Amino acid sequence: AYAAHRLKISHDGAENGMHVAEVRFHEFTAQDATLVSTAFEATVEPADGFIIALVEPVDAVTYGADLLADMSKDDGATWEAAALTKIGVTEDGFEVVYGEVTFATVGDQTVRWRLTTANSKRMNLHGVVPDAVA
Repeated sequence: AYAAHRLKISHDGAENGMHVAEVRFHEFTAQDATLVSTAFEATVEPADGFIIALVEPVDAVTYGADLLADMSKDDGATWEAAALTKIGVTEDGFEVVYGEVTFATVGDQTVRWRLTTANSKRMNLHGVVPDAVA
């Protein structure tokens, strides 16, 4: 963010060639957010869930503290935490983050995942790949 901005308006000499529009500047502070998937049906009741995410940290991010992952196999009625670990970096500089959960609940196969940012850390999420297996 800048303390001051200068807007330079120049005229090219043509008639009716100068126009001015309103310019607004806003400054936002980082806020925590939760991203929840739509449900998908596993072919059989899953015992384990996996999630891979591509993350572009703007601030320094600690996985498991600043970015949290949960999975559910009962359409979001019960959430179970997936421990996140950075497993690599793409050519574009995105961090590849992996999480795994062993489901304690039984009796359903409607899977959802959610990612939650914490501690006002800024990051961009570029993709999520979930999976659930028997």
